Amino acid sequence: MVIKNYYRLLKVKPESDLNEIKKAFRIEVAKFHPDVNKSNNAVQHFEDLIEAFDVLSKTNKRAFYDSLLKEINATNSNTLNKAKEEVIKKWKKEAKIKSKKYRIETQESSFVTDFMLDILFQSIFDTTGEIIEGAFDFFGDLLEDLF
Repeated sequence: MVIKNYYRLLKVKPESDLNEIKKAFRIEVAKFHPDVNKSNNAVQHFEDLIEAFDVLSKTNKRAFYDSLLKEINATNSNTLNKAKEEVIKKWKKEAKIKSKKYRIETQESSFVTDFMLDILFQSIFDTTGEIIEGAFDFFGDLLEDLF
């Protein structure tokens, strides 16, 4: 089993602190979000970024991961024992679930943001001058269109 270099994926140094990792994650995940990036490898890369962040942002996982990297570098081999391989597989499974959840949450939050902006602009530019009334009319029309 090949272990991905999470530091390289997030474009951070191994000594980076949590804030640097979070910042790098936000930048990279925005580039490879499957709703934005339509390349063939975007979904897989997105999942890898989620996995990398999940591991590097948690103290225990990061310590275990760092020990794996040291072991691989010391032995000059990418081969791990079964127990360690199972841990990596578990991380991959968790990342797959989290990436689906993250995609849904970002889609929903994007919809809510767009919806709220539409209400705001509609009410601001409402020719009757009734901002609240315009917002409720727009909201009603939108719900009618959805159902």
